[in-house]
This record gives sequence, structure tokens and C-alpha cells, in this order.
Amino acid sequence: ARLRRELSRQLPNVSVIDAGALLASARRTLSLILTAVGALAAFCVGMGALVVAGLVALGRGERGEEASLERALGWTEAESRFADAAELLGLGVLCAVCAAVAGAGLTWALARRLDVPLAIDPAETAALLLAALLLPVLAGLLSGSAARRRTS
Repeated sequence: ARLRRELSRQLPNVSVIDAGALLASARRTLSLILTAVGALAAFCVGMGALVVAGLVALGRGERGEEASLERALGWTEAESRFADAAELLGLGVLCAVCAAVAGAGLTWALARRLDVPLAIDPAETAALLLAALLLPVLAGLLSGSAARRRTS
């Protein structure tokens, strides 16, 4: 503070800016933004989980009917599970592609808007795509096995 006053007195045409205070303010603002984005992400994940749970619950009865028809046609339990897994894996591929395109597009737009270099972590991206592929399969097979037990 004393140095700032001295500089202002000796050089009246020069503005003295406290960079530490500016950086602290920027850190607080970025922290607030990151907290808001994190809360929004958690909300979106929660809503997605509710949607998946609802879809699994809706599909449970249908899977039970399919299981009855497949047994009547002579399918083994393994064949029936394989058909369900293939269908759900296709759904997972669709989810993963949609998530990858939307995520990459939003990341690119945000990086461009903030004028920062685009940085995508391959390990995180691979983990998210793998989760998008496998979660529908796991949820559907678990739901399907419960439906099959009920119709057996």
C-alpha cells in the first residue's frame, strides 16, 4: 500500500493496479462458476439416472412378455439374454455417439467462447463412452432378469 501511494505521488499519470486483488477476485468468480457447473452436472446426472430408471421400469413388463414368447419359440435362456444384450448394446452405442458428439461440440464452443485451447482428456473420454455403452446393457439385463424370474 505504501509503495502504491509513493508511485502514485511520483508518477501521477500512471495507474497502479493491485494484481493480487484482481487475481483473488478472478479466483473467487471462477470458483463460483465451477461450483455452479458442478451442481448443474450433478443435477443432469441425477435426472439421467431417473430417466434410465423409468425406462427400465417401463421395459420390465415388455421384457417379461418377450421372455415368454422366446421360451415358447424354443429359445434357451442364453440365447434370450444374448438377444437382449445385443439390443441394449445398440442402445448404448447410440447413447455413446450422442453423448460424444454433444460433449465435443459443447466443449469446442466453450473453449472458443472463452478463447482457451481445446483440451480433451482421452482417459476421461474413454471412461465416459464406456459407461455410456455399458450402463444401458447392465440396467436392461438386470431388469430383464427380474422380469424373466417373474414370468417363469
